[in-house]
Amino acid sequence: MIINTTRKAIDEFTLGYIYSALWEIKADYDLSDIYPLYLKRVIEDCREFQDENKDLLSEFYAFSQKNKHLNEQHRISPEHLGNDYWLVRNGNDYEFIKRAPPELAQKFYIAASKKGRQKLIMEGDTLKFVLDAA
Repeated sequence: MIINTTRKAIDEFTLGYIYSALWEIKADYDLSDIYPLYLKRVIEDCREFQDENKDLLSEFYAFSQKNKHLNEQHRISPEHLGNDYWLVRNGNDYEFIKRAPPELAQKFYIAASKKGRQKLIMEGDTLKFVLDAA
């Protein structure tokens, strides 16, 4: 599913990434609070990660499809992987990729870790995603 907001199509992976970032700051913000230029950059960043790791992500989707006996809560969706992309690249433990074989989770962890940390900050009355120099 793709959601259209601020005239940009946002795929499920990217939505998972953004929602994870919004959840982490523990405030009542939504997509409309993100400055459009930074939203565009996040969409591009997530698209780039997905393109660079197309085969790896396909392995996750195939694993989930192969294990249809798992209830919905235990399957791995694009939104779940976007969530874990945010968590891993920012030095946190992942949540959803633990459901896959360890070697697959490790590949994802390495790929996401290479992208560098990013943080979501409030500046004025808008949210901005910025690379974290730390």
